[in-house]
Amino acid sequence: MNDDRFSGNEGIDGIDRPDDSSGRRRFEHLPAWQAAMELVQEVYDVTDGKPLEETAGVSGQMRATAIQVPSKIAAGVGSGDPGWLIQNLGLAFGALGELRTLCYVAHDMGEIDSDIAERLASEATRIGKLIAKMTDNLPAARPGPNGHGGHDGPSLDD
Repeated sequence: MNDDRFSGNEGIDGIDRPDDSSGRRRFEHLPAWQAAMELVQEVYDVTDGKPLEETAGVSGQMRATAIQVPSKIAAGVGSGDPGWLIQNLGLAFGALGELRTLCYVAHDMGEIDSDIAERLASEATRIGKLIAKMTDNLPAARPGPNGHGGHDGPSLDD
């Protein structure tokens, strides 16, 4: 994705600043958010022309799930609340697992080729690692399964 969001400190609103007016970091500069936005575009490209059948079809579910990832990152960062950030990063992480599953389902149903399913699943794994790294670096606002704010849940690795 090549646009103004990622050059220097300029955000979507075109204002050149690394933080918003409250002093919080802008989500547009986070590698996990940037990668998630690229994944959304890739999912849309892969599912372009496929029957969406509202939200019930696999292609429609793939799109909706992919959109959840950068949206949850942005919501968590924008809240300014470490607990809410950890919760939203967990939701984004979970959406990546859901997207991987949908890739396999779409492949098994003959909607996407195996190389595409594997490429999308691999990218979801990479983004999950970025999110896990972000979570591990946060203070323990709400203890996770490992007793701190980090994530010790199931790995996205096979």
